[in-house]
Amino acid sequence: MRGFRGALGGDNGLYVSTGGFTEDAKRAAEEPPTITLLDRDAFLGLLVEHYEAMEPEFKAKVPLRKIWVPTM
Repeated sequence: MRGFRGALGGDNGLYVSTGGFTEDAKRAAEEPPTITLLDRDAFLGLLVEHYEAMEPEFKAKVPLRKIWVPTM
């Protein structure tokens, strides 16, 4: 987290991790400049939420298809 913060040069940042974040990383992210932490589940949620509005070239890289599943 320190290395990432140093690379930001005072700007806010976004850090995506598929492995989650330690409590130390969460605390460090709250210090200015702010770093938004995005774990795997949050990333996938945003991807699905905004997928339809994405440009075709990006959709081609991550092809998703809606599947309807009946529940009983």
